[in-house]
Amino acid sequence: MRFSLHEWRKQLTYFKRKNFKDIQKVRGIVNTIAFFIVWGYAGYFIANRVDKSAKETGIPHSIQFARITGDRYVTKWDLNTGKTEVIDVHQILAEKELEARQKVLEERRLREQARLESNHVESFDSRTG
Repeated sequence: MRFSLHEWRKQLTYFKRKNFKDIQKVRGIVNTIAFFIVWGYAGYFIANRVDKSAKETGIPHSIQFARITGDRYVTKWDLNTGKTEVIDVHQILAEKELEARQKVLEERRLREQARLESNHVESFDSRTG
């Protein structure tokens, strides 16, 4: 026996009306699972991105956040002792910038030294060759 499209739609409508509460429960469960999968993955992705940024720059998350929000000081609280310490964000950032500049200068100096040594070896080879 063949059903027309109209008959299929009628049967589907009857089924939905008869099992409405069960369908709502299933939809709620599916939506909940989908919610946690999507937001769990998004949170994982964001956390990895932030962690990568902190590792690359060497600046802690709290200092980066304070820089973005424009805060001058960050209060660090030690869980074990209960003591608090006020950290100057601008000082930390200045120190990190100084370290980065020194690192770049050192790399530049080493490249220049290697270039001069290779030129020296080439000129020595051309004289003896």
